[in-house]
Amino acid sequence: MGYCCSKENKSDMVDPKEEKLGVIELKKEDEILEKGGNQPFQVLYDETPEDMKFKNGASKIRSTNTKTNEVYEEQGPYVYEYFQPDGIKRILSDLIIMENGDKYYGFLYYQIPFIILYRNAETKERDGKGVMIWLDGSRYDGYWNSDKTHGKGRLIHANGDVYTGDWQEGKANGKGLYVHSDGASYNGEWKDDKQHGVGVEMWPDGAKYEGSYLNGMKHGQGCFTWADGSEYKGEFSENNIHGKGFYKWTDGREYIGDWRNNKMHGHGMFKWSDGRIYDGEYFEDAKEGLGTFIWYFSVLNIT
Repeated sequence: MGYCCSKENKSDMVDPKEEKLGVIELKKEDEILEKGGNQPFQVLYDETPEDMKFKNGASKIRSTNTKTNEVYEEQGPYVYEYFQPDGIKRILSDLIIMENGDKYYGFLYYQIPFIILYRNAETKERDGKGVMIWLDGSRYDGYWNSDKTHGKGRLIHANGDVYTGDWQEGKANGKGLYVHSDGASYNGEWKDDKQHGVGVEMWPDGAKYEGSYLNGMKHGQGCFTWADGSEYKGEFSENNIHGKGFYKWTDGREYIGDWRNNKMHGHGMFKWSDGRIYDGEYFEDAKEGLGTFIWYFSVLNIT
């Protein structure tokens, strides 16, 4: 299963000074403490008039891609989580159409008269909550930082695939759920747009993998269950059964031992449901080398 979460974020914007802008006024510290309870300085973004305006505007924006719109209608508007105030004032712009045809609606970090900001006055970056619609119809709803997707967000791809979770500097990083349009999914840890860490992958036919990933591939300890109920528990390497592990077939056969590139290879023990056992060497799924074969016989008493 392949994944690609990020979209290119670098585009030249229409000058925001040509748009109608509103400034977000951050809440005073005492107001934040009063609302935040035991979590001071944590407030819902939707508590300011500008945020309410953004929420209403974002829900009305649609992509030119029918599939993207269908998925958006099924999932509903993206729900933003708590926002940790950072002391930065942002402005809410109207819909911005970029030179390459991409569209953005949301908050910007930008210098305007009579307001002192703490970044380069020439920057006009997507920063805070925002909706991005790319030319192919893909849609991102979520947080931005310094013109890149950063924080929590949801990306609906043009083909209907959806990633919802953590972002860092324009890529999926942290924890997230990726659901393919055919129903296959991965829920777990990410690094630079790739499955990395611990996660669970599921397929429409009922197959399932739960375990470790490295750079987008099954790697390390894991458990794979096939649609027919067969199961393997053990080591993986670059998406292959490789190392030591236990495999059980639905007809009762079992093998525990060494594997290489999805084949029994090295030393292992194979058991049949009728009690037979082979304990010995294997070479690419075939018994080869030293080994012991044990048969079990039943005794019939005739009187």
